[in-house]
Amino acid sequence: CKTISCLLPDDLEVKRACQLSEFLIEPTVDAYYAVEMLYNQPDQKYDEENLPIPNSLRCELLLVLKTQWPFDPEFWDWKTLKRQCLALMGEEASIVSSIDELNDSEVYEKVMDYQEEIKETSMNGLSGGIGASSGLLKDICDEKQKKREIKQLRERGFISARFRNWQAYMQYCVLCDKEFLGHRIVRHAQKHYKDGIYSCPICAKNFNS
Repeated sequence: CKTISCLLPDDLEVKRACQLSEFLIEPTVDAYYAVEMLYNQPDQKYDEENLPIPNSLRCELLLVLKTQWPFDPEFWDWKTLKRQCLALMGEEASIVSSIDELNDSEVYEKVMDYQEEIKETSMNGLSGGIGASSGLLKDICDEKQKKREIKQLRERGFISARFRNWQAYMQYCVLCDKEFLGHRIVRHAQKHYKDGIYSCPICAKNFNS
C-alpha cells in the first residue's frame, strides 16, 4: 500500500483503497477515522495523461487490493461502508458509536441555542430594528465562512472532526492497558471492582466502596 501511495500520492481513489486495505488488515479506531476522512472528501477526476504510471497498471494495482476485500464498496455511499466497517471492529465499534452520540449532542445543543436566539430576536420585535438583523446576518455569514475553511482543511487531509473528538475524549487505563471514553470512567472503574475495592483507572489508587 505504501508503495502504491508513493506512486500516486494525489489519487484519491488509490488513497481510499490503500487506507481501507490497512483498516481491513487491522480494524482499529485510528484506521477507521482515517478511512472516514478520505471517503468524506468529494470525489475527484484524475487526468490519465499526466499519471506517473500507465492507467492500465493503476487499474491492475487497484484490482489487486480489491480482491483481498471481503466486500466491494465501489457503488456504496459512506453510510453503507461505515456499517460494514463497524461490523468488523468488535468492541472498538462502541467507541465510534459513543463519539457519534457526543457529536450529535453537540449539534443538538447548537440548534437549540440558535432557536433560542431567534426566539429572543422575535420577542424584541422591531426594537432591535435593522441593527439586530444586520448582526444576525453577519453571524450567519461568519458561520458559512468558517464552514468553508473547515471543508477546505478536510479536503486537504488536515483534520477529521470525529477523529479529533475521539482523541480529546479518550483516557488511558493503567490497570488493563486499554483506552476508554472519559465520560465512562465510572463504568470502566467497575470492571476493576474486586472484594469491595475500586481501583482508579487513571492513577491505580484503591478506594473502598
